[in-house]
Amino acid sequence: MGLINCINLIIYLLLLNACKQPLSNKMSAKTTYNLENPALSLILSKELKEISGIAYIDNNRAIAIQDEHAVLYYLSLADGAISDSISFGEDGDYEGIAINDENIFVLRSDGFIFIIPQHSFDPSKIKKVNTFLDNRHDCEGICYDPITKKLLISCKENPEEAEEPLRNIYSFSPENETIEKNPVFNIRLSDIKNYLENTTENSGTNVLKEFFGEATEDFFYPSDIAVHPKSGDIYICSAKAVSILMVIGQDGKLKDLQLIPEEMLPQTEGISFKPNGDLILCSEGKAKEERLFIYTAQ
Repeated sequence: MGLINCINLIIYLLLLNACKQPLSNKMSAKTTYNLENPALSLILSKELKEISGIAYIDNNRAIAIQDEHAVLYYLSLADGAISDSISFGEDGDYEGIAINDENIFVLRSDGFIFIIPQHSFDPSKIKKVNTFLDNRHDCEGICYDPITKKLLISCKENPEEAEEPLRNIYSFSPENETIEKNPVFNIRLSDIKNYLENTTENSGTNVLKEFFGEATEDFFYPSDIAVHPKSGDIYICSAKAVSILMVIGQDGKLKDLQLIPEEMLPQTEGISFKPNGDLILCSEGKAKEERLFIYTAQ
């Protein structure tokens, strides 16, 4: 084999190996957003005053849920208008929504998951899955993880005994329609404190250091969860006491903490991403106007 052909073969093999690397290894650097400077701000309908979850669909559309009624709301990400709404059941405390190629998944706070066919709505084909999670866990967020092809479920409470304050994230298999008994990720107060100790101080981190320095069991209340489409990192909102956006890697390690500006998003309850990495955030209830914000990566 000639020298040039040998070099070309080596380059080919290196490129092939890079393509086989997991998505989370391709982009290990964290992706940040200026949460005080959205690229787009949309006013939502009064029907979505209690919005509690959102998921990107396609062609600049998103689908949302609110926490009082079993209704799917289809939204335009160009102007925020509701293009369609579909009822799928009885009223209840619905707290999150996720989507994959086949189905829409709606999470109720008591751990029930509603599986709704995405492309041909038929009430007779809706499944109501009972999981071991219940009101004691206070389920608040759900998203589809394209890396594992499973759903992630975040909980506001941890009823199990633990040596330290923590919050759990569980994995749900759409194929088997079951939740793994052991959480796939833990959010620990000690990990947050350790992270902040090694973070450069600014106005935001000073607030976080003060808050988490005094926090105990009330340290973090996940309100929604999403997976970044490019980095594979997991973004989690907390909407109680101090509004926070947390980022953890697929290895479970804490990568970033940001304050969410409460004047814009007083109670962040919905998070999703566009395929290009644009971040979508929306707030429940407390704002004068129901708004949805879209952010581009810095």
